[in-house]
Amino acid sequence: MKRTINGKIIAIVALTVAVICLSVGFSALASQLKVRGNIYVNTQWGVEFTGRIVESLQGEARSYEMPELSATAVSDYRVSLSEPGDSVTYTFDIENTGKIDAKISNIQKDKMVCSGYGETPEADASKMCANLSYTFTYTSSGRNVAVGDTLLAGQKENVTLKLEYKANTSSSDTPNNDVKITGLGITIIYVQK
Repeated sequence: MKRTINGKIIAIVALTVAVICLSVGFSALASQLKVRGNIYVNTQWGVEFTGRIVESLQGEARSYEMPELSATAVSDYRVSLSEPGDSVTYTFDIENTGKIDAKISNIQKDKMVCSGYGETPEADASKMCANLSYTFTYTSSGRNVAVGDTLLAGQKENVTLKLEYKANTSSSDTPNNDVKITGLGITIIYVQK
């Protein structure tokens, strides 16, 4: 029995020495390689409003304040529409000034709110909201700007924002008093194509 224990001890010591020798031998033959560097990503992304706004009034429509145009917003316009057939249109450009193709991933249209005044404010507001058209289209084709539309790098699209008091509105559907309309905002989200 003593021989068996001594044999096991010798085997364990021999195995340990072999593992140590292999480890030393492996480390003597191993190489360490490293890759180091820095990467800068310049996306050159840019989809924005460019150019100038052109306004067109039809019928008895009046403009009290021209919209302001910045790279990311068309804002603060004030107009009045008096009778069916009146309209105001604003044309301007959306341009992909970057080097990456873009597409529209989402269009969020604010909820139009009509607020009436006078004796029948709710009825007047309802009549006006039902007979007001608010569209955002491509000027050349008249097609609505829509999710999935692309704007290639360097491409420019002329677009038209139109507010119209529908011409086919009957006299019974016209408000008796003034109506204020808010909530005419549109947010267009472009992403990489």
